[in-house]
Parts: sequence; C-alpha cells; structure tokens
Amino acid sequence: MDLIDSIRNIAQQAQKQLDFIETEEATKNSLVLPFIQALGYNVFDITEVAPEYVADFGTKRGEKIDYAILHDGKPILLIEVKSAKTKLGNEHVSQLFRYYSTSEARFGILTNGLQYWFYADLDKVNQMDDKPFLIVDVLRIDEKMIEEVLKFTKMEFNPEYILSTASALKYTREIRLILEADFRHPSEDFVRYLAGQLYRGSLTQSVVAEFRDLVRLAFREFLNTRIASRLQTVIESEKATDASEPEVAHLAPSYTGDGRRIPVFAIYRGHSMSAILLLNEGYPRGSKILYDDEVLSVSNAAMRVIRTVNPELKSWNGWTWWMLRDPIDNKDRLIDDLRKDNALVKRLAGKD
Repeated sequence: MDLIDSIRNIAQQAQKQLDFIETEEATKNSLVLPFIQALGYNVFDITEVAPEYVADFGTKRGEKIDYAILHDGKPILLIEVKSAKTKLGNEHVSQLFRYYSTSEARFGILTNGLQYWFYADLDKVNQMDDKPFLIVDVLRIDEKMIEEVLKFTKMEFNPEYILSTASALKYTREIRLILEADFRHPSEDFVRYLAGQLYRGSLTQSVVAEFRDLVRLAFREFLNTRIASRLQTVIESEKATDASEPEVAHLAPSYTGDGRRIPVFAIYRGHSMSAILLLNEGYPRGSKILYDDEVLSVSNAAMRVIRTVNPELKSWNGWTWWMLRDPIDNKDRLIDDLRKDNALVKRLAGKD
C-alpha cells in the first residue's frame, strides 16, 4: 500500500473513532502507531521503535519521551504524543524541546495523532527550533505533503537531505501564513508598503485606510482572476483531449540527456507519455520530474500526466512506472533502478 493510501486509511479510521479516543494512550494505539507503521518502521521491534524512551537532561533522570525511532541503537527521530482531544500549541513543545537538546536526533515530532508538527535544529545546532518546519494534518492530506512525509520513511530517511530542504519549507510556510493573514486583514505595514509604491503624497491615516480597502479588493480580484484562468485552462485541455485520437503506438526516445536532464517515458491505456527527469546525482531519491514547465516529484508527475486520461486516479507510484533508456546497452529501465544501481546513475550523469 502506498504511503498516501495508508495515511488516508488512518484518516478514515480517525474520523470513525475520534469520539471514543479520550486519552493519550488511546491516541497512541489507534492513531500514532499506525502512522509510524505507515512510515515503514516495525512498531513491534523495540530496537527500532522504542516506547517510553529515556531522555535524561540536567539534574532530572528517568524522563521519558513517548517514542524514539532508532537506527543502529541511536535515536534519529523523537515523537511526543498528546491526546487527540488536545489542540496543539506552543505550550506543548517544551517537553519535546528538553528531550531534543539531550539527544543525537536531528528531528522531533509533536502530535495529537491528527496533526504532526515536524521540528529540526535549523537556527542553532542541537537546539530545537521554536517553530515547526512542516505541519501535516492527516485529515487534510495532499500530495505535496505526502512527498515531504515520504522523506521520513525508513526507506527514504536521509537526515542531510531533509535538512537541506527543511529551511525552505519552514520559511515558505511562514511567508504563506503572513500572506494569508494580509489577505484577510491587510496589516498597516503591508498597506503602507504598497501605498508607498503608488501614492506620491503624504501617507496620512485616512490615506492608509483608503488603501487598506483597495488592497483587500485587489487581493480578491487577483484570486478570482487566477481561479478563472485555471478553470479555463482545464476546460480547454479537456476539449483538446476529447478532440484528439488516442495514441496507441510508442517508441522510446533515444538517450539524449545531458547528464542531469534525462528523457523519461511511459504508457498508460495506450497513451504514450513523456517528460524530463531532473537527476539528483548525489541523492537519486531526491530526483524530480519536469513536466509542462513545472518541477514535480516523481509520483506527482506520474499522477499529473495520467489524470489527463484518467481524472479519477487517486495515487500512483511513479518510480515503478516512468522508464528511461540506459545509454550503454540501450535497454529500457525503470527509474526505480536509480535508487538501487549507482553505476546507472553515473552513466546517466556522464561519469562512467
């Protein structure tokens, strides 16, 4: 079962059981352990998933964190659980913060079984950040979030790679929150900034008040225009698809990659699909797909392409679908081989 299907299943079970989950222990058993299991960790092996993990700090001994994910006996991920009835907030972070500073783990999760707040030490090494770099809500999961959660699975876990992308995630999220707040209620600083670009007179309070209404109106018009544009694009795309004959023949492209941009191809229901693989030589699992001038994860790109034929598609594993041509023997290979065959990666990168 794909990760997105596993999490959707957890979400369905959560909605059914939520009224009966009264305690932290019930939250662990019914929501958190299934989530950890969905990440590929063996919840029945205490050398991999350690419950009540002892994390001594300062003069306090015997302090325990709810779960620690271990690798070679060392913690790589700490998980602090609150009851599903608890609305997570900054007041719940202090315990995890203390545990984090005494541990070798670079990542911590605060959760109530429904939301998962992911923390790292981006601002200061070995000191957990005040704010999470990622918040995942299992009841409102989307494909983009799945790609971020996928990095924490047992098979994909790579601390350096996660940290290299976490900073962008953190600040992008913070910027989005600021923009969302200004969209609803434009702040005076934001209004003054925009007014200063347009108005040449003195920015009195009455002028700022007038511009606040204009900013609010401009935001709404911008959003409505974008929505209308996207809807028109979808309508035109559907018309073009209906008018075209389905492709039944397929000829794999010859290898013409430049070492990092690799042509990839696949077939779905007789339709030939093609795109460009953006090879991450140092970490092939982090490779992306360039499709329709947009950079997407491997699986998201597959779903985007397939949905032009099958709009009802819910999930798809792009790694075992997209193919490429090996430049040495001219044989077609699944791009999943990139995660297993370092020699293939070097050949595609032009280093072998």
